[in-house]
Order: sequence, then structure tokens, then C-alpha cells
Amino acid sequence: MPHQKPTFRTLLPLGFILIAIDFIILGFSQHAFSQPAHTGTIVDVTLQDFSVDPNPKTAKAGWITFQAVNAGTSTHELVILHTDLNPANLPRIVEKDNKGTITGHIVNEEHAAVEPIDEIEEFPAGTRKKKKVFLSPGRYVLFCNVPEHYDKGMYATLNVVK
Repeated sequence: MPHQKPTFRTLLPLGFILIAIDFIILGFSQHAFSQPAHTGTIVDVTLQDFSVDPNPKTAKAGWITFQAVNAGTSTHELVILHTDLNPANLPRIVEKDNKGTITGHIVNEEHAAVEPIDEIEEFPAGTRKKKKVFLSPGRYVLFCNVPEHYDKGMYATLNVVK
């Protein structure tokens, strides 16, 4: 018997079988597509007059969302920097207003011994702000850099691990 060339009529059942297999595979794995992507670690940070309290104090490297609440009575900010320095002894500079009047001391975020990562800029008492950043393993200092707030103890350490 000579070899016959496949026709549409002979290939049609094979096509239906392949489509059915695709639906079965996709049906069983559909949950993988519908699951939300892992958003990383959430670190809740409470800023008070005059303390910074991260929870947890250790986080896994990757995307970290800082959820800061200003539970104090004055304006605060949350600065995130990477350093091996003692968190209580970060380099400081004198801060002056636009008239040249000294308003206090702040951490020198441009010093060679620190690596600024990001910040949540000043926000009023009783409010919340979020910031999502990517952090590699290491030690980070979270602090408020409003003049004199760091000197009054507004800093904490966050350890980021693999």
C-alpha cells in the first residue's frame, strides 16, 4: 500500500487532542498564574519623639516596603542608609536655614563612610507613609534627619540577611 499524504480530515482529531492537552495542563497550573507576586518584606517603622522602632529588626534581602507611622507630636522623616559605622556615631554636620542661621546638627548623608539608600521625606505627626526599596545583605541605619532629632536618639539598626 502506498504512503498517503496526511489530509485535513486525518489531522483534525490530532489537533483536538493537542488542544485538549493544553487545556488540561493550563487548567491544573492556572493557580500559578492567578497567585499574586511575592511583594517582599514589610517593615513597620514607628517614629516617635525621639525614637525609631522598626519591626522586624531583621529582614530578608530583596524588596522591602517600609511602612512608617509618625506617632510623635512633631514632623519626622525616615532616612535609610547603609554603613558599617556605629549607628550612634554617624558623621554630622551643622544645618543652617536659608538665612544662614544654625538650626542644629544633622547626619551628613554625603560622607564617604555612609551610603544613602532612600528616604521618606518629612511628614506630619499622626500620618503614615510608605517606601519600597531594594536592599542587599548588610547593616542599615534608619533615622530621622530633622535637625537635632538624630542627636536625641532617633535612630535604629535594620539587619538585612540573605
